[in-house]
Amino acid sequence: MKKLLLILSLSLPILTMAQGPTAFFIFSDVCLGQQLPVNDFSTPDPNTNSPIVSWSWEVNGSIFSTQSSDSYLFNNCSLYDITLTVTDADGFSDDITLQAEVFCLPTADFVSDIVCSGTPTNFADASTPAPSIVYWFYQFDGVGVSVNPVTSYTFLAAGTYMVGFNIKDDKNCADSIVKAVVVDSCVSNISNYSINNKKIERVLDITGKKTNNHKNNINIIFYDDGTIEKKITIE
Repeated sequence: MKKLLLILSLSLPILTMAQGPTAFFIFSDVCLGQQLPVNDFSTPDPNTNSPIVSWSWEVNGSIFSTQSSDSYLFNNCSLYDITLTVTDADGFSDDITLQAEVFCLPTADFVSDIVCSGTPTNFADASTPAPSIVYWFYQFDGVGVSVNPVTSYTFLAAGTYMVGFNIKDDKNCADSIVKAVVVDSCVSNISNYSINNKKIERVLDITGKKTNNHKNNINIIFYDDGTIEKKITIE
């Protein structure tokens, strides 16, 4: 009996040795268009300390790298299975599969009204999906301003201005857009002129219209009592 027990005790270490490495890696979820980095954090067999000598990275079953650390660019926003297989110098292997997410990008957009020069133009965020947007940055006529989703800016001269708009969502995914904003000219030198006891508040001047080979200058007059008058001068 003692001899049998001795044989069993000698055979136990053989059953527990050389189990191989333990595969593990870390990564960060990313926005669409960004490289997703993957970094090996596998550990060698604690009994042999045999070094890990090969790596195989797969995305949904397709190998994309054999380096210890690498990155991958996804074409679509979705959930992806990433598998790492490691092999040590003794030929033992282990693998692990983790799920990474590639976030969809928000879509930047804004709306604005058409006003006269010298009058504030109002801007409002129209980006989607609206609840996720947490950061807004407008650029007015070369002036950058980080503001709330609704703001205003005064252009000093009539014309068409290119306004830039940048946003970020709660996952730090970003998008931007540039849109043309129109500012009309207004006649201001007759603002105190009165007709029939009505004060002219502003005049919208629309020039260059052509009808039947004539050039028309159109003034749309806004009075303080709320009435509107259109005057056309044919050249």
